[in-house]
Amino acid sequence: MNNFIKTRLSLIYFSMFAFIGIHMPFWPVWLKSKGISPSGIAALTALSFALKIVFTPMVSKAVDRSGQRRQAIILLAFGLLAGFLLFFGVDGFLPILLLTTLSFACWSPIMSLSESLTTVMAQERGFDYGKIRLWGSVGFMVVAIFSGKLLERYAEPVLLWSICGAAGLLFASACLLPRVQVVTVKNAKAGAGVFFQSKWFVVFLIATTLIQGSHAAYYTFGSIHWRGMGLSDQSIGILWGACVAVEVVFFAFGKALLGRLGAINVLILGGIAAAIRWAVIGATDSMVLLLLAQCLHALSFGAGHFAAMRIITEKVDASLSSTAQGIYSAFSMGIGMGVVVLASGPMYSALQGSTFYVMSVLSLIGMACVLLLKPSQMHKIVQPDAEAPTGLEMKDAA
Repeated sequence: MNNFIKTRLSLIYFSMFAFIGIHMPFWPVWLKSKGISPSGIAALTALSFALKIVFTPMVSKAVDRSGQRRQAIILLAFGLLAGFLLFFGVDGFLPILLLTTLSFACWSPIMSLSESLTTVMAQERGFDYGKIRLWGSVGFMVVAIFSGKLLERYAEPVLLWSICGAAGLLFASACLLPRVQVVTVKNAKAGAGVFFQSKWFVVFLIATTLIQGSHAAYYTFGSIHWRGMGLSDQSIGILWGACVAVEVVFFAFGKALLGRLGAINVLILGGIAAAIRWAVIGATDSMVLLLLAQCLHALSFGAGHFAAMRIITEKVDASLSSTAQGIYSAFSMGIGMGVVVLASGPMYSALQGSTFYVMSVLSLIGMACVLLLKPSQMHKIVQPDAEAPTGLEMKDAA
């Protein structure tokens, strides 16, 4: 039974990252084919981050009050699929803007709700979160490569069909999720405020936002930087593939590292690895050194994210897990990534490769914030005035 549940959880991760594997690298290509200007493409990309900041915490809070994570994910996945199907009938910036708002309002909370469901179940049933999460990395890698080949053969129109296929797979995967409900408490009053009243959680948010945000220049200008240094497209593809491959390996075996070092120390390790990685990328065009730097992705992203999930799972009550995941996602992947993406444009124009040195400093500041976290002072965040215990209820595991 446990293996069947883990398979369904792995499928939702594969589906979510299959969607990202098409959207992140190729959706701007489709937008350009529809006549959207570069500034319009940038605005639509920034909108996807802004919606995460607004909708993810709002929806997550509502879901924590009901405990209905699975039902919320199904409804949101259906909205995402419906939104992208409507793209077949639109042209022009304004209609595309409206559909982007609809689609990404649905997409934004799905990741944090799925993380909440998975981490709570992993804790309750003794699952290895990393071995479930790695299927997301596999999904991204496989679908990104496959979509690239489709684009070469069938041109831009195939991208919308592909992304709708990924959204359809995500909806089907959501319907297959285990029927799990987190038991809520009577008269629960907790919202986002209970998290911002916790000093350690605020420091944790700042640290993870800076470390994860430091990846923004790489995601935006990494390939452009390498092409400018004379690396071939094949070499650039190898560098991107290497970082995803080591991410898969880390998620497969990272639980042992977390158990040995503890989540705080692993988060520190992630910040140091990020600083070294960006410094090397900014300093050299050596393929060997760049490959070594890309292998640090296992720590700069993989270790940092894994450690953050462990901290939220252990230090936040299950009845508040969705809210915690929503706030974490809004800050690290919304505010942090969005602000640094916007800043990296003029920064790269002015500094070129030296932009990565700024990212290195950013990750070091994040790592310094982690040093302020003391496990003995990280008291568990619970519902205020709770009248009943909270926990996980397996209504129908089949």
